[in-house]
Amino acid sequence: MNIREQLTKILPEILPANPHQAVKGTELIQTLRNRINLRCSDASLRYHFSIMSCDPSSPIARKESGQGYYLRRNGMPILSTSNQNSFSQSNLNLYDEPQLIQPIARQRIEKIYAILVAYYKAQGAVFFPFRESLSNKSPTGNLWEIPPLVLIDWQLAGEFDEQNNKLNNDEIQLKSMLGLPPCHLRSIQIRETANAETIRQDFFQTLSVSSWTQSGELIYSTPIEDEAIIKTLRSLGNTHKIKVSHLSIPINTLDQLPSHGEIPHLNHREIEALLEHLKYQRIVNPPSKNNLNWGNIRLLYAKNPEIRQLFHWITQCSKEQKISEI
Repeated sequence: MNIREQLTKILPEILPANPHQAVKGTELIQTLRNRINLRCSDASLRYHFSIMSCDPSSPIARKESGQGYYLRRNGMPILSTSNQNSFSQSNLNLYDEPQLIQPIARQRIEKIYAILVAYYKAQGAVFFPFRESLSNKSPTGNLWEIPPLVLIDWQLAGEFDEQNNKLNNDEIQLKSMLGLPPCHLRSIQIRETANAETIRQDFFQTLSVSSWTQSGELIYSTPIEDEAIIKTLRSLGNTHKIKVSHLSIPINTLDQLPSHGEIPHLNHREIEALLEHLKYQRIVNPPSKNNLNWGNIRLLYAKNPEIRQLFHWITQCSKEQKISEI
């Protein structure tokens, strides 16, 4: 077993999950030395820490500000992060050191994902995160079938008792008799920056992953100010019934915000301060479809465990007339 394989096995057992408790490289090396006889120098271990921390599939992550390492969370789909940035392979070739660009793009997408999750939680929204479907072990084709997040809107199921999470049973039964779903599903696709070279790929991938839901939304983190891009996205959105929004977070501001690993551990006041940087703006908001695409759902249901998990949860909530935790 080589050094990286040993580290991959050992690090999840000794790294702290909370970035605020990140351990410095020297301390981490000492812990490793006490645990196992690694036949390598301290410099070699530091090199592996540095390389592995840039790999979203490895268990070690490095703090964006300050020093220290912590356990990488599995909250952000790994496979999708390698494809959810504004740098196509041809664009990367324009840089002298493209290998340095990809980790930065991944880190930004992971951070945007964490910010959106914090935003939806603050709004009291119910959402289902797809993790295994977009992991580095999953088929690449999943990128065109499964979104990172699906919002589940139960408000459309009649009067809602927020205190007890109770749903309106009469309307659920009426919708069932009419063949209508009890809730509204909206797929969420995440991108960093809208540029003329990639917006059509961004859009049609969003359209593809939303083909089985009632609506889809493409969300960019940075402001969209180019009128030609806005015009194109509005035309595409209205034609294909896809919502397009942006969070209005400039790149330099995004880079200064806490990392994706730190955001889930922020307290209430820190989350409020974080979300002050977000100015959610929708540039196209077409009407949603009334029904789910059951043909596509059946195909996905047969091969995707997380799709089965999502619809099993919806079925249970409908039967119990109560929103339970996913």
